[in-house]
Amino acid sequence: MKIIDQKKIRNPGMENKRCRDINHSILFTCAISLFFFSILIGPASAVDYTQIQWGSGISTTLHFGESIAYNGYSVEAITFAGPVVSDKYSGSPEDPVLGFVGLNISKNGVLINTTVLQQGDSYFTPAGDLKVTAKELPSKYSQDWVFEKYAPWVVLTLNSRGIPDLEVSINTASDEYLPMPGGEIHATIKIRNKGSADLVNVNLNLETLLQVKRGSLKNYYERIAKGESVESDVALMIPNSQEKKSYSIGANVSGSDTLGVSYSARALKKISIIPEPVPIPKLRKSTNTKIYSKDLAIVSLSLKNNAKYDLENVTISDYLPETFAVTGNNSLKWVVNIPAFGEWDIHYLVKASKPYINGILLPAASAEFNMQNEYYIISSDQPEIYVNGPEIRLNKYTDVDRINPGDPITVTVSAENIGNSPSKVNIIDQLPGNAIVLSGSTTHEEYLFANKEISFSYTFKTESTQSFKLPPPIAEYYELGVTGNKIKTVGNELEITIGSSEIDAANEAGTEITPDMTEIETPLPAESENPTDKKMSESSNHTEPYKEVNALLKMMLGCEDNSTKMSRPYSAYIACYFIKKDG
Repeated sequence: MKIIDQKKIRNPGMENKRCRDINHSILFTCAISLFFFSILIGPASAVDYTQIQWGSGISTTLHFGESIAYNGYSVEAITFAGPVVSDKYSGSPEDPVLGFVGLNISKNGVLINTTVLQQGDSYFTPAGDLKVTAKELPSKYSQDWVFEKYAPWVVLTLNSRGIPDLEVSINTASDEYLPMPGGEIHATIKIRNKGSADLVNVNLNLETLLQVKRGSLKNYYERIAKGESVESDVALMIPNSQEKKSYSIGANVSGSDTLGVSYSARALKKISIIPEPVPIPKLRKSTNTKIYSKDLAIVSLSLKNNAKYDLENVTISDYLPETFAVTGNNSLKWVVNIPAFGEWDIHYLVKASKPYINGILLPAASAEFNMQNEYYIISSDQPEIYVNGPEIRLNKYTDVDRINPGDPITVTVSAENIGNSPSKVNIIDQLPGNAIVLSGSTTHEEYLFANKEISFSYTFKTESTQSFKLPPPIAEYYELGVTGNKIKTVGNELEITIGSSEIDAANEAGTEITPDMTEIETPLPAESENPTDKKMSESSNHTEPYKEVNALLKMMLGCEDNSTKMSRPYSAYIACYFIKKDG
């Protein structure tokens, strides 16, 4: 590589001779060639370009008038060595051509210099941030120089100045540390030069409030070459803190490139000192996953002391649903002492009074204690248990809920097994003391399967003149099939009202019923003209005529039609009442 300098113009005499030998039509071209050979690049620069490291760039071929742009610069080919005559035999230049190219160098559209380069020469911008190299020109005997085929070209390579690119990292074994006498934090600081130039006179300074146990907070590196990495280690003491506290480790790296341009980078690492957490004891509660109604379930409690000191006067309480009963005299409350790293446990038996085919969560147990002058209450988990078995539900209903004394009542009792297991069922219904069963039976026994329903009916009457209640039915069944304890269940009771609804409504309202006799038109039999008929009528005590009249009135008023009872007028109701009373 050659660097163009005004003191190193090559062979000006040869160029002068070439110009003297050619005809006048090309004198202007030769003058321009000599002008460019005599151009000065400018005053000697203080930049030592030989110390610059150049990065990757671009390369292209330019002909006369063409240009290339790169990183804000523009390079245009404005002239080449002039055309020459050719040898009459070979077609190549008659004399060897000293090839060169004239270039205009601009930045952001402003011309900053004009230079001439021969093959292998380079031009450096004043700022030292760009190198332009004439990598190749046509050879001195190339036909590209002769008049007939004049087409000179140049292969230009443009390279930007390489710069360092720093990457700094701080690595520790953990981000959190327990306070530990004599403990240390081992930190590794890594500096990597990812750039395209070396970094020299590199200084590493660490900043932290942590005390240094080994190593140094300052390091110096004469050079970190491009693509190279260096590491330094330092051991820092772990502070004895009784509360959570954060510390930072900062790494500042600075240096320069070979031209003295400064570069720097910084990394920051945060670590936390976390005191050892209080080891809270663990309370666990467990039970059988699945049982039958006739079985007992085992409930287990355990309390593990994870601390390195004893726990004293720990109060443990357990709880159960209302439908579960504890066997024995266990109060489900204990006060215990548990040694360091020790464990307390207990087991007890419970029985469910009904099945839980979809499962039920047992309440959590609790433990209360003092530890390191702090009061704690902890809870256990809630185990789930499934209880399989039968569950009988009774229902009782009648065909009427209002009767007159002596009217029959039909009662129906149904039993449904809403559990998931069959059982033998014995049902007994109860009646008022003065009731008489007319048909059917008040008891029933059957083997009832899960999700099935049975029913039975009977009819009774009573002469009671007062409203009364029908007692609920009672059923007994086994906890499982025909085994286990017997379970008793009770159905619903019913109320039967005596008397007409209108009279009861009037009585409830406190209204006195006074029959309005004017509204009852009782037709009397016409007198017979025949004395004999009159005598026969009198001798029968008027019985037969009254019966006929009453029958006629009952038919007209609809007294015997229960379907119209609620819709007939009040006066008609009163008339029917007296007709019935008189027979």
